[in-house]
Amino acid sequence: MFRVAKQKNLIDLRFRSELSAFDDPPPQRRRPGYNEEERRLGREGRWVGLALPRALSLYANRMGARYVGAPAFDAYFGVFALPLVAPLGEL
Repeated sequence: MFRVAKQKNLIDLRFRSELSAFDDPPPQRRRPGYNEEERRLGREGRWVGLALPRALSLYANRMGARYVGAPAFDAYFGVFALPLVAPLGEL
């Protein structure tokens, strides 16, 4: 998802986010964002044509949010998250 966001110019390089600590992800994905064919295309580096999942797309397109770091596993929710910033003063 991060690479798709990057391909769509939805990354803001003015900001940087890094993890200070993280948990290991579980071996099984709870809610995959892409089906097997889409994951295969991603593994092959074929990002053009892949869409962001709906929630990520809404943040980027409606709020003008931009992603600012690599995905991090959130152990509390059991999912990967992409850090983002939104220009609140412009909303």
